[in-house]
Amino acid sequence: MKRLPLAAFVFLAAAPVSAQKTPVPDLLRQAFTPPAFKQLYAYDFEDVNVGNGQKGKTITSTTRGRIDPSRKKGDRVTITFAEDTSDKPLDLKKLDERYERNADGGIFCDGLSEKDVTNFSDKGATPAGHVFTFTPKAKSSADGTMKDIMKKMAAEVVIDPATAAIRSFNAVLTKTHNVMLVFDVKSASMKATCATTPDGRSHMARMEFRMSGSGLGQSIQVNSVQTISNIAPVG
Repeated sequence: MKRLPLAAFVFLAAAPVSAQKTPVPDLLRQAFTPPAFKQLYAYDFEDVNVGNGQKGKTITSTTRGRIDPSRKKGDRVTITFAEDTSDKPLDLKKLDERYERNADGGIFCDGLSEKDVTNFSDKGATPAGHVFTFTPKAKSSADGTMKDIMKKMAAEVVIDPATAAIRSFNAVLTKTHNVMLVFDVKSASMKATCATTPDGRSHMARMEFRMSGSGLGQSIQVNSVQTISNIAPVG
């Protein structure tokens, strides 16, 4: 699964599997099938996370840097800028470690879902590309909470019919999701705008995650935006 902004994972934590028997259309399957040879790419990133903290105070954090997944673990992330508006001192070591855990090059749009999706519908060709709607399925490497919440999402993907490259991906939560019996995710959405690498693979140029919910006597709002630029092949 393409990495979401780090703040989003705190809140992600099931719906019946579809009985649909019709084979997934070839174009849709191809779009979510990673290539046999997976070229690694280094890239610049910017993460901007806005949420409410204690007593409803809005907290904004911004992190910029560069990730090179071809380097040895512990040396793949370079943080060039970091700040937040909370009252806690910024721990750059812990921040670097958090990015290191997700520095495996998982920035590709074909990682947003497994190819064996359910509840799919072919909406046909549009000026933007070929459109499908479906229930997405988290990659096997995703954590359990992510797998559960994606079962309750409805997604739309726009695909280049000539290359099967994903141009955009949007998914929204269709029903409230409870996390560990203490927190209700009432709304959530993922919106990815994709671009292609020199070898034609779609990567997330921009990913936006929004979530609102409540639990333990407080409401939580999160808006996270990640942008990726200056991609270059490495390794």
